[in-house]
Amino acid sequence: MCGFAGVVSRGKKYKAEQVLKSFAAISHRGPDASGHWFNQDYSVGLTHTRLAIIDPGKQSDQPMVFLNRYTIVFNGEIYNYRELAKQISQNEGLVFKTGSDTEVLVASYHFYKEKCLDTFEGMFSFAIWDQEKNELFCARDRFGEKPFYYFQDTEQGLIFSNETRALHYMGVEKNIHQPLLLHYLAIGVTNLPGDPTATFFTGIKKLKPAHYLKFTLHSGELLEKCYWECQKKINKISFQEAKEEFERLLVASIKQRSYSDTPRGCSLSGGLDSSSITYFLHGSGIDPSCFSAVFPGEEIDEKDYIESVQNRFNLNVNYLSLSAGDLINDLDAMIYAHNHPIANPSSYAQFKVYKEAGKQGVKVLLDGQGADETLAGYSKYYHWIIQEKLKRNGPLKAFQLLDSLQKNGQPVEFDYKNIISTYFPVWTKKALEKRYLNQVSNCSFLKPEFKFDNLHRRDVMKPVVNSLNDILYHDSFNFGLDELLRYADLNSMAHGVEVRLPFLSRDLVEFEFSLHSDFKINSGYTKWILRKTMENKLPPKITWRKRKIGFEVPVTKWLDHPDIQKELSKGISTLVKNGILLNHTIKSNTTQLEQWRFLIAGKLLEQ
Repeated sequence: MCGFAGVVSRGKKYKAEQVLKSFAAISHRGPDASGHWFNQDYSVGLTHTRLAIIDPGKQSDQPMVFLNRYTIVFNGEIYNYRELAKQISQNEGLVFKTGSDTEVLVASYHFYKEKCLDTFEGMFSFAIWDQEKNELFCARDRFGEKPFYYFQDTEQGLIFSNETRALHYMGVEKNIHQPLLLHYLAIGVTNLPGDPTATFFTGIKKLKPAHYLKFTLHSGELLEKCYWECQKKINKISFQEAKEEFERLLVASIKQRSYSDTPRGCSLSGGLDSSSITYFLHGSGIDPSCFSAVFPGEEIDEKDYIESVQNRFNLNVNYLSLSAGDLINDLDAMIYAHNHPIANPSSYAQFKVYKEAGKQGVKVLLDGQGADETLAGYSKYYHWIIQEKLKRNGPLKAFQLLDSLQKNGQPVEFDYKNIISTYFPVWTKKALEKRYLNQVSNCSFLKPEFKFDNLHRRDVMKPVVNSLNDILYHDSFNFGLDELLRYADLNSMAHGVEVRLPFLSRDLVEFEFSLHSDFKINSGYTKWILRKTMENKLPPKITWRKRKIGFEVPVTKWLDHPDIQKELSKGISTLVKNGILLNHTIKSNTTQLEQWRFLIAGKLLEQ
């Protein structure tokens, strides 16, 4: 896991030497080694800072030159690199000089060009400069676990990095993307629904997940293309067969992601996802160090659940008891690490868990993100599966499911609007987009001029939903999971820690999207197939737990802390001064989460 930045310059404004300036912005991502590379005429420059996980010796440092033709900078892990190295050696006769996945990656590109992406199982963003073709090839993993940002100046060239702040260090002006700021303050979203390439800074784009780009130095031409799409074709398979295959794929994914030349651990929240990973990791003979955030005396405290897993498997768990004072001490550091809006304070719990892991020398953490979006782990998915039942199986089946959910204590609302939505999904899409636009335009605490100048219909997009898989696909690949993955990357890399996500294996996710919706929500429970897989492996209080918490924090109590109120007042003043908020008296008429957004946005504007 690493930090990188680069320049491909076609003019004088952005010079290759500017990548050296970016080093300060990415050094935290890789404390173990660093390096720089420039081509002969200094039109191309690459810099890299390394967190050494695989083959940690100097021979695998980057930028890595291969065959005196290619130079690569790479962030991530190719989990199947050993298998790929064996295939390349057998098929192409290449003798590898290192034991690193970096060399395997660049060798794969040499032999197979962009088709190499089909063979990679992993999380990655990388850039390869081809000195022979004077061409840059960059790519990002299928789910977007690892970031890639770029700024293109048609006359001057291309600047790129896996942190937006590095682009500022290299000369890109720090102009706030006002429409994104509007949507963040009004709704709380941190990405533009209608523009998946937009970032918090005008002109800086993010390469979309499962995409690659090519940039040619002499012509300035930039090509961006999708290389993978998950299919949603339902496979007719019995539940028992599905459960067995699901467990096989999950175990295989955990095994792949547990390989490391450095200590490994787990984020353990007390929920089903992280507990399942911990179970299989422990069962493989690895004794992981676990890290958990707890809040003694608070309703959201999960220590009781965590201890049930700890005691079952005799785990070493590091408990972090967090307070508002901790947040105050770390707030500026967290905002600096993100350089982007943060939806709510719960991201801080993750920030601290990863920080503690880094302090204890645990460089690799396995985490449970991704299961909720692919296996329908949120209560918001209930009405979508009822609509699917209504359309495909008729009213009897639909209302039987509704009854089972309500008897299981799930507060599901289903009325005539949902019935209309079932049979008119395109109308529903337009209605939801209109409602979203109205929410933003009617936001009472924002200045009318700010809303009028920055609210555009093109920035709003809702999906057409005919089935549960449709909304899960949208949340997994278009809008939802990408925010959580950005948090995981920035919170972990701020402390030199690599986070691996077993639920985001390509084979596992493709299999999950081939499953019938009953395998995901059944008998009043979400993530049905995972629960049934784990019912005899984990304590029942974990397997059949109804209430989902995750990494939450006591928002109300924390935001009432006097020191945070002072920071909030500063944030509001900044937003008023910049013509965004109406006045300083809005605090009493807004929610805690809205106030959190004022605080974060104000600090970002002051940076």
